[in-house]
Amino acid sequence: MESVEYFMVTVAAYLVFMIYKSVVYVAAGNEFRYYSPVLRKYGSQSFQLRLLLPVYPHPVSFFQTLPYIFSQMPLGGLVAILFFLSLIVAALTSSISLFEVGVAYLSEEKKMSRKKAVGVLFVLIWPVGILCSLSFGPLADVKIFGNTIFDFLDKFSANFLMTIGSLLVVLFVGWKMKKPDVLDEFTNGGTINKNARLFKFVWPIIRYVAPLVIIAIFLSNLLKIS
Repeated sequence: MESVEYFMVTVAAYLVFMIYKSVVYVAAGNEFRYYSPVLRKYGSQSFQLRLLLPVYPHPVSFFQTLPYIFSQMPLGGLVAILFFLSLIVAALTSSISLFEVGVAYLSEEKKMSRKKAVGVLFVLIWPVGILCSLSFGPLADVKIFGNTIFDFLDKFSANFLMTIGSLLVVLFVGWKMKKPDVLDEFTNGGTINKNARLFKFVWPIIRYVAPLVIIAIFLSNLLKIS
């Protein structure tokens, strides 16, 4: 059961990140122009928002564009240090939440110790991470359906694995779990009474609305690629 909960937390964290990107993109617009006093001295230079904030996330935006921006800012060195330290923390916390899904599964279903589960997952994931890193260098010419290794895995996980996984979780919670068990989880064992009042509205959404919406998102991603 904890595996499902960890997966749902991971999905929620990812959705928050996606909402953040969407809000920034809509609020600023695709032709957002950034003017700083330093840049004005050299003429009006503009940067589209996608070069400053990764609307379509890509490490190049972080490690090439942003350092240049920081170098033009007052106290840019300090800002850059704080920014990249924050980026490290964000990467570590996100990695832990993603890792925990597999660790919980191996611990509960395969009866592994947590240390052994972490070691097994590390050995499996580490080579893939190396290939993704090398796709920005020696393996940049290696293409999978026209994408680098990193871009292919990024799009595949975002467009397919997340939606399929979310659909499976919704179907499991809505149709496999017993309603009293779902209510117990939803109210944290009956300690959150206001959630119990909301449950009668949430339950039909979980069973009927959410699966249809997730399937629509999946088909939309599929059509975009095709």
